[in-house]
Amino acid sequence: MTKSAEQKGQEGVELTCKQAGKAGGLSTKFKYGIEHYRRAGRKGQAGFRNRYTQEDRRRFGAMGGRPRKQPYMGEKGESK
Repeated sequence: MTKSAEQKGQEGVELTCKQAGKAGGLSTKFKYGIEHYRRAGRKGQAGFRNRYTQEDRRRFGAMGGRPRKQPYMGEKGESK
């Protein structure tokens, strides 16, 4: 249990995964500001841009997003 939950008298309160994620995101926003998320987005976009060609990115956009990565099948076509 977090210290803040104990201070607020919320002992034994169970959080769902969604509620915990929202609380964590809001506390991060409060602590670091919205610019923190903007920098993370720019950094992720730069990595995506470096990893894929412009042609690939256009194709992904037409498909509605990058397809999921397929598992490596090995040299003989057998999954590991």
